[in-house]
Amino acid sequence: MQVINFCGAAGAGKSTAAYGLAHVMKQRYVEVELIDEYAKRLILAGSHHMLADQLTIMADQNSRISYAALPQNKIQFIVTDSPLFLSAFYTPSDYPESFKPFVFDMFKRNKNINIFLERNHPYNQSGREQTEAESDADALRMKAMLIEHGIEFTIMKAGDHVPMTVMSMLGLNLPPAQPVS
Repeated sequence: MQVINFCGAAGAGKSTAAYGLAHVMKQRYVEVELIDEYAKRLILAGSHHMLADQLTIMADQNSRISYAALPQNKIQFIVTDSPLFLSAFYTPSDYPESFKPFVFDMFKRNKNINIFLERNHPYNQSGREQTEAESDADALRMKAMLIEHGIEFTIMKAGDHVPMTVMSMLGLNLPPAQPVS
């Protein structure tokens, strides 16, 4: 089982790419599960204050990945727009120093494929905490963090091509399933 992580700054297109890839995989009967971003649900619910609780955010993401990865589920791929390591990136300053290494240890338990999306479309502030300038700065800091921690990633410009490009990377150039007549 592999976890395909779409990462990047706010508004880069992670959710769009994750949903698109899961859709394309499902059309081809690939066993895939989409694990969407818990933090975005908090924002949409107006619970912005809970974003400081990165332990809960990481635990929620981790449990959903762990349950999907159970052998009896026979899932080949998990696609997420919120990799576990984002909890290290957004760690509040009052957290213990041991939290970030713990997050990276949890992340590295999975067989990860990391796609860093770069925004190449207008920034949409809706449902986001960051301004466009903050998002751009976060993208640079996030890449630096991944490099510092030896996490391999592939950079892609966001766009409609991303799902099929990832399918090619995975060697899954299968035609869509044909309807039964």
